[in-house]
Amino acid sequence: APFRHLAGVGVVFKLICALEGADGLEMLEYYGDLVCIGTIADVVPLTGENRTIVRYGLERLPFTDNTGLRALLQVSGLLEKPRITCENVGFILAPRINAAGRLGFTQKAVDLLLSEDEEEALALAGQITEQNRARRGLEAKILKDISAELARRPQILYERLMVLAGEGWHHGIIGIVCSKLVERYAKPCLLISIDGEEARGSGRSVEGFSLVDAVAQCAGHLTRYGGHPLAAGFSMEAAQFPAFCEQLLADAKRDHDRMPVMAVRIDRIITPAELSVDRLKKLSILEPFGTGNEAPVFALLGVKIEGIYPMGSDGGHLRLRLVQNGRSFFAVYFGMARERFPYEVGDTVDVAANCDVDIYNGEERISVKVRSIRPSGLEEDILFDGVQQYDRYQRGEDWTEEARRRHTPSRDDIALIYRWLRGHNGFCGDLEILSCRLPRQIGYCKLRLALDVMNEMGLASCRPAKSGVAVTLCAVDGKVDLSQSKILQSL
Repeated sequence: APFRHLAGVGVVFKLICALEGADGLEMLEYYGDLVCIGTIADVVPLTGENRTIVRYGLERLPFTDNTGLRALLQVSGLLEKPRITCENVGFILAPRINAAGRLGFTQKAVDLLLSEDEEEALALAGQITEQNRARRGLEAKILKDISAELARRPQILYERLMVLAGEGWHHGIIGIVCSKLVERYAKPCLLISIDGEEARGSGRSVEGFSLVDAVAQCAGHLTRYGGHPLAAGFSMEAAQFPAFCEQLLADAKRDHDRMPVMAVRIDRIITPAELSVDRLKKLSILEPFGTGNEAPVFALLGVKIEGIYPMGSDGGHLRLRLVQNGRSFFAVYFGMARERFPYEVGDTVDVAANCDVDIYNGEERISVKVRSIRPSGLEEDILFDGVQQYDRYQRGEDWTEEARRRHTPSRDDIALIYRWLRGHNGFCGDLEILSCRLPRQIGYCKLRLALDVMNEMGLASCRPAKSGVAVTLCAVDGKVDLSQSKILQSL
């Protein structure tokens, strides 16, 4: 049967094979490097013919005859690696090439890949790398604008989807920012760049919520749209944005009483004792990893944090020293800055991670890359239920009587939280972590409502922080009558 999941570059490759009357494997000797990069960058399933293209292409890349591509490999440091992986292409090579297109300098990428002069190619590779740095700067600026907007209007965080618009946001960058917001807030996100009377948007979603279907239902407000379940792009007149946003949220409410949540699928639970070079090297038979053939995700449960070390020139990543039963190991948490990391040395956590073998200074070493961290033993179904119930409360939606009984904090609950905060000089971090540190299980929704009551009655101050929420106690004269709380009365 015909293979229907080729990237655009794969379709072009098959056309070339037909025009040349040549076997596909033979033509991969000539074009495998470029077709491989395009296939990985286009995030198509790495199954069937795509798997063959990428496997041959990755083997070919270190020996490429393409002068421009070789210059880009040199500038990005990949020529020094003993092998090039899908991850290297997806996170190092492809973003550099894509940055040129996103920022309106597509011709530079074309000139690089067509160049036959080494000096010219190195210069172009350097320029494209600089454009990639500029792209990261634009991302940071948009994220800063969004943080300020969320501080002004925190209600956005409690909607089923996050929908934000900004003037001057680069339309080629907002899709990348959407992906970061989905990872941070675990819900679908749409960003709209407004330029005068025109607006262009991009969105990313989670499994179980088809973004392209949601956007299609709002087609009456749009001039064009397209995409797939996990990502969509669209355009509209700027004046249509409020109506578009209103319909999008109303449709989500009608179709999803409970929104799907972002999940990390665990392939196997392991212990640090099972982390060995010999065992992990056997996983290479499953490569290349990517969409449709993801790298295995392992869970390491009940490990203790022994050290937290910032990494990278800007401290944007972390290196963690973890231990269990006397066996310690290091793990890298990419994209997690120290000021946003909500855990401390001594905390016991459950870690989801990709495990592999890297070569450093000629020596094979275990590589553990963190995908997600939770407080150890946290019952996630209960947590997610609490998060969704609190969001419903903030949106003013009705609760069932059972939910009301289960999530309304009692006077004893509030007193316990107050005493804990007083004994620990407040708290700063993710509130799901605070719910685990309390002497008894309170539950996420009940904890949030208790803090809202304390904030309302002047017992505590709660404000956003980079690592979650900062809670400090306030000086109070005399006793506070909690029965006067409007929140508790409404509940």
